[in-house]
Amino acid sequence: MAQLREWLEARGLGRYADALLAQDIELDILPRLTDADLTAAGLPVGARKRLLDAIERFRDDQDTKVPSISQPIVPATEPPVEAERRQLTVLFCDVVGSTRLAETLDAEDLRNVLLSFQKVCAEAVECQSAFKFDPVSASNFDPLERRVLTVALVSSKLAGIAETRRARVA
Repeated sequence: MAQLREWLEARGLGRYADALLAQDIELDILPRLTDADLTAAGLPVGARKRLLDAIERFRDDQDTKVPSISQPIVPATEPPVEAERRQLTVLFCDVVGSTRLAETLDAEDLRNVLLSFQKVCAEAVECQSAFKFDPVSASNFDPLERRVLTVALVSSKLAGIAETRRARVA
């Protein structure tokens, strides 16, 4: 209520505050008022025209300002002074001798070997982590022990695949 009265008084229209407040008109609905609304509030023609001009300027001000007059301005929170540091570990697994393997194997067999490799890596990472990652590279924020166990698990499972493949070839 006080906001509308102050706004009207600042524009030399304070004498119409009681008439508008009697109609339950507040500052928040001021931009939507029409000449018919002001007539219904009992304002004379000259007052309506002056008020409509002031409302038009108020609308223009509202369009250029993000917070409206009726909304409290909320201060932005201060950004943290120091950057937060996190430990990141990247696990990279490679197929040693993959070029030679590609030259000696049929394309479908090579695909099956590489899919087995990716599956083993993904299972080992998922087993040691709560997160799911790309099958070949894994990054996480878990403790060091989990990362070491993941590498050990990948190594042992890949050794098993290599032995199985050698047995098939022989």
